[in-house]
Amino acid sequence: MICVVIKGPSFQEAHEQISKALAHADLVELCLTYFTTLDLDALKVLRSRFSIPMIFTLRNPTQSEIHSLLELRPEYLDWELV
Repeated sequence: MICVVIKGPSFQEAHEQISKALAHADLVELCLTYFTTLDLDALKVLRSRFSIPMIFTLRNPTQSEIHSLLELRPEYLDWELV
């Protein structure tokens, strides 16, 4: 299984990166920590445009960010507990 890391930092750039990754990846990891903003509406649109499984990765998220990300129903959610 191949996972391609997507770092944005914008949602437009992430869209382009995912499009390129589709030829090689079984899933993608969206490293949301590297994005300039955590725009949940843009993330929802991005998620709806691709059927490839996604991991949302966020370092040191707040409780509200975790719940908001879970509402988008990623296949996986990776966050760091410190």
